Amino acid sequence: MKGCFPDATPPKEKAQEKQVRDWLMACCKTDLAEFRSELQALGIPDPKLNNTTIRNPLCAQVASAPNARHWAGFAAFQRSVDRGAPIADA
Repeated sequence: MKGCFPDATPPKEKAQEKQVRDWLMACCKTDLAEFRSELQALGIPDPKLNNTTIRNPLCAQVASAPNARHWAGFAAFQRSVDRGAPIADA
């Protein structure tokens, strides 16, 4: 996740973030195509799927990652994680 923050410095961090983003887009596209096929098999010839939720649990987990723009940088995000971890772990 560190690569999605503006202060990501090593090119490797940014490249990893791009890989995750690309994977997520492909995962969502596949999930949507499968959903469309299922609906067509039920007799809906042209389902409109403009506002659907992600059904694949792994895709959904990755998509629900916090929006990095909420924090000034990775250090601020890490401080939030450190403060929230005891609550989340309780």
